[in-house]
Amino acid sequence: MAERRLFYLPEAIAGVEPVALPADEAHHVAHVLRLGAGERFGILDGLGNEGTAEIVSVHRGSVLVRVLTLGPGAREPRRTVVLAAALLRGPRWDSLIEKATELGATIIVPLLTDRCVVKGGRGERWGRIALAAAKQSLRARVPEVVDPRRLPDVLADWRHALILVAEEGGGPPGPAPEDPKQPLLLLVGPEGGLTEDESRLLGAQGARGVGLGPRRLRSETAAAALLSIARPLFDAPGPVPGAENYLDTGRESPL
Repeated sequence: MAERRLFYLPEAIAGVEPVALPADEAHHVAHVLRLGAGERFGILDGLGNEGTAEIVSVHRGSVLVRVLTLGPGAREPRRTVVLAAALLRGPRWDSLIEKATELGATIIVPLLTDRCVVKGGRGERWGRIALAAAKQSLRARVPEVVDPRRLPDVLADWRHALILVAEEGGGPPGPAPEDPKQPLLLLVGPEGGLTEDESRLLGAQGARGVGLGPRRLRSETAAAALLSIARPLFDAPGPVPGAENYLDTGRESPL
C-alpha cells in the first residue's frame, strides 16, 4: 500500500486549468517519488481544504497538476484553537510549533511575558516548520504563527474566547462552549511562571486554570499537554471519515 501524504498547493481550485506545484513540492514529486503524468496524490491548500490532484506533465523539474477534488479537511478542529505560549529559545520553540500543529492549533502566538527570556522571532522559519508539520499530520490548514505579542494584546485580540491556562493545581478544562464558533485560547506561561499582575489580568478575563498532572513540565511539553487535554472541546469524537490513500500511484512508495 502506498504511503499517505499531502502536498502543498496554495492556489488549489478544482476544475480549472493545470497549475504548477511550488518548487519544493515539485522536486519531491519529480525527483524523490519519481511520479509521472496520470498519477495522483493528495493536496492541501493551507487554508483548511484538501483534495486530490493528477499530474498533467513533468518537465525539467516543473510539475503541472490538475485539481480533481477539493473540500474541507476532515482533520481540522471544529472551532478556532489559539495557542499562546511563552516564547522559547531556538529548537525548543521549533518543537513547540511542530507539536502544536500536529495536535490541532490553528493559530500559534509567541507570548511575551514579564518573565520571558526570549524577545525576538523568526517568522519565515516558523512558517516553514508549521507547513512541514501540517503535511506530516495530514492537516488541511497550516497554522498561522503570528509575531510575538504581549499578554494584554493577546487578550484584547481574543476577548470573546474561552481561555484555558496551564496552571499547577488547576482542574479539568470543563465543558465546551455552547457557541460552536466560540474560539479557544490556550495559554502557557514561562517556566518562571506568570506574575501576579498577569494572573490577575487573566482572572479578570474569566480564564480557567487547567491542571496538567503532578509532574513539572517544560514549556513545550506543557503546551502539548494542554492541547491534548482540551482536545474534546475542539475535535469531533470518533474515527476520521475518509480512509483512502492520499498517494494513488498503483505501486509501493519508495520511502
